[in-house]
Amino acid sequence: MDLKISDMLNMQKELQLVHPEWGGTPPERAQDQLLWAIGEMGEVIDIFKKRGVQRIMEEPLTRTHLVEELTDVQMYLMDIMLCLGITPEEYSRAHFEKHERNMKRNYRRENEHMFDSHPEE
Repeated sequence: MDLKISDMLNMQKELQLVHPEWGGTPPERAQDQLLWAIGEMGEVIDIFKKRGVQRIMEEPLTRTHLVEELTDVQMYLMDIMLCLGITPEEYSRAHFEKHERNMKRNYRRENEHMFDSHPEE
Protein backbone atom coordinates (compact mmCIF):
# COMPACT_ATOMS: atom_id res chain seq x y z
CA MET A 1 0.00 0.00 0.00
CA ASP A 2 1.23 3.48 -0.85
CA LEU A 3 -1.14 6.24 0.27
CA LYS A 4 -1.25 9.51 -1.60
CA ILE A 5 -1.44 12.83 0.21
CA SER A 6 -5.05 13.21 -0.93
CA ASP A 7 -5.86 9.77 0.54
CA MET A 8 -4.36 10.71 3.89
CA LEU A 9 -6.23 14.02 3.98
CA ASN A 10 -9.50 12.27 3.18
CA MET A 11 -8.85 9.72 5.91
CA GLN A 12 -8.25 12.55 8.40
CA LYS A 13 -11.49 14.26 7.34
CA GLU A 14 -13.31 10.98 7.94
CA LEU A 15 -11.67 10.59 11.35
CA GLN A 16 -12.59 14.15 12.32
CA LEU A 17 -16.24 13.48 11.39
CA VAL A 18 -16.30 10.38 13.60
CA HIS A 19 -14.80 12.36 16.52
CA PRO A 20 -16.53 15.77 16.73
CA GLU A 21 -15.30 16.07 20.32
CA TRP A 22 -11.83 16.77 18.87
CA GLY A 23 -13.01 20.16 17.68
CA GLY A 24 -12.75 19.70 13.91
CA THR A 25 -10.28 21.48 11.68
CA PRO A 26 -11.07 25.21 11.65
CA PRO A 27 -8.01 27.43 11.07
CA GLU A 28 -7.72 28.36 14.74
CA ARG A 29 -7.11 24.68 15.62
CA ALA A 30 -3.90 24.48 13.54
CA GLN A 31 -1.70 25.59 16.43
CA ASP A 32 -3.19 22.97 18.75
CA GLN A 33 -2.64 20.29 16.12
CA LEU A 34 0.99 21.38 15.85
CA LEU A 35 1.44 21.06 19.60
CA TRP A 36 -0.07 17.57 19.52
CA ALA A 37 2.29 16.65 16.64
CA ILE A 38 5.26 17.83 18.69
CA GLY A 39 4.07 15.71 21.61
CA GLU A 40 3.92 12.68 19.33
CA MET A 41 7.41 13.50 18.03
CA GLY A 42 8.55 13.33 21.64
CA GLU A 43 7.24 9.76 21.74
CA VAL A 44 9.27 8.99 18.60
CA ILE A 45 12.34 10.46 20.29
CA ASP A 46 11.72 8.31 23.37
CA ILE A 47 11.79 5.15 21.27
CA PHE A 48 15.15 6.15 19.81
CA LYS A 49 16.50 7.04 23.27
CA LYS A 50 15.17 4.01 25.11
CA ARG A 51 15.42 1.35 22.40
CA GLY A 52 18.09 2.56 19.97
CA VAL A 53 18.43 2.17 16.24
CA GLN A 54 19.64 -1.41 16.37
CA ARG A 55 16.49 -2.58 18.17
CA ILE A 56 14.32 -0.54 15.80
CA MET A 57 15.94 -2.37 12.91
CA GLU A 58 15.91 -5.85 14.46
CA GLU A 59 12.90 -6.10 16.79
CA PRO A 60 9.52 -6.20 15.04
CA LEU A 61 7.59 -4.89 18.08
CA THR A 62 9.92 -1.94 18.55
CA ARG A 63 9.76 -1.15 14.84
CA THR A 64 5.96 -1.40 14.83
CA HIS A 65 5.77 0.96 17.81
CA LEU A 66 8.06 3.48 16.06
CA VAL A 67 6.05 3.37 12.84
CA GLU A 68 2.82 3.86 14.81
CA GLU A 69 4.21 6.95 16.54
CA LEU A 70 5.49 8.33 13.22
CA THR A 71 1.99 7.78 11.88
CA ASP A 72 0.55 9.80 14.75
CA VAL A 73 2.90 12.67 13.86
CA GLN A 74 1.86 12.48 10.19
CA MET A 75 -1.84 12.42 11.10
CA TYR A 76 -1.49 15.64 13.09
CA LEU A 77 0.41 17.22 10.20
CA MET A 78 -2.47 16.23 7.91
CA ASP A 79 -4.88 17.87 10.37
CA ILE A 80 -2.82 21.08 10.18
CA MET A 81 -3.11 20.98 6.41
CA LEU A 82 -6.88 20.56 6.74
CA CYS A 83 -7.10 23.44 9.21
CA LEU A 84 -5.24 25.76 6.86
CA GLY A 85 -6.80 24.52 3.62
CA ILE A 86 -3.50 23.29 2.18
CA THR A 87 -4.32 21.13 -0.82
CA PRO A 88 -2.49 17.98 -1.90
CA GLU A 89 -1.42 19.82 -5.05
CA GLU A 90 -0.10 22.79 -3.09
CA TYR A 91 1.85 20.55 -0.74
CA SER A 92 3.18 18.35 -3.54
CA ARG A 93 4.38 21.36 -5.50
CA ALA A 94 6.14 22.82 -2.45
CA HIS A 95 7.71 19.46 -1.60
CA PHE A 96 8.96 18.99 -5.16
CA GLU A 97 10.35 22.53 -5.36
CA LYS A 98 12.09 22.19 -1.99
CA HIS A 99 13.62 18.91 -3.13
CA GLU A 100 14.91 20.57 -6.30
CA ARG A 101 16.49 23.42 -4.29
CA ASN A 102 18.03 21.02 -1.79
CA MET A 103 19.54 18.92 -4.59
CA LYS A 104 21.50 21.98 -5.73
CA ARG A 105 22.60 23.17 -2.29
CA ASN A 106 26.06 22.72 -0.84
CA TYR A 107 25.31 22.35 2.86
CA ARG A 108 28.95 21.97 3.81
CA ARG A 109 29.88 25.31 2.22
CA GLU A 110 26.77 27.05 3.59
CA ASN A 111 27.62 25.94 7.12
CA GLU A 112 31.42 26.19 7.14
CA HIS A 113 31.26 28.96 9.73
CA MET A 114 29.69 26.51 12.18
CA PHE A 115 32.79 24.34 12.08
CA ASP A 116 35.51 26.98 12.14
CA SER A 117 38.19 26.23 14.70
CA HIS A 118 38.47 29.98 15.38
CA PRO A 119 34.99 31.42 15.89
CA GLU A 120 34.60 35.07 15.05
CA GLU A 121 34.47 37.35 18.06
